[in-house]
Amino acid sequence: MKANHLLSILLSALLFSCGLSNDQQLEEKLRQEITSGKKTIEFEKLTNFEWENLLILGPYSQIKNIEKELDVDLCEIEHFNVQTRDDVNLIVFMVGRQPVNVIVYPHYPGDFSGNASKLIPKSDANFEVVVVADKKTKNGEQWIDMKLNTL
Repeated sequence: MKANHLLSILLSALLFSCGLSNDQQLEEKLRQEITSGKKTIEFEKLTNFEWENLLILGPYSQIKNIEKELDVDLCEIEHFNVQTRDDVNLIVFMVGRQPVNVIVYPHYPGDFSGNASKLIPKSDANFEVVVVADKKTKNGEQWIDMKLNTL
């Protein structure tokens, strides 16, 4: 009985250790960039690791559908449960078809949820900081949307 219990604990630990964790340092760096007054955020300049594409997953994103549509493997980020959450966006950095880093990013400051779930090449991963004049946060701060810069 003890062996079965120990095996269950080890399997659970292995299962949860396989997934990526939120890069809190990069999350804070992104937050500072967005609130700095800059007009554009360039993800290539924010990072110090290798990645090829960026993928933004908004609230309620259906991971299995996105995997099929984009031919990617997102099992490393399934544990964030974005498909049932409305409070965050997942900002996923990809090499090939695999995630290598992720930021679990709240809607403020800088809401990315208006962007379609598609692979964005590193050289094009630039977002315009848009202050929304008629929308405020619960704390009365001006709302900020992040729009993919298509120039």
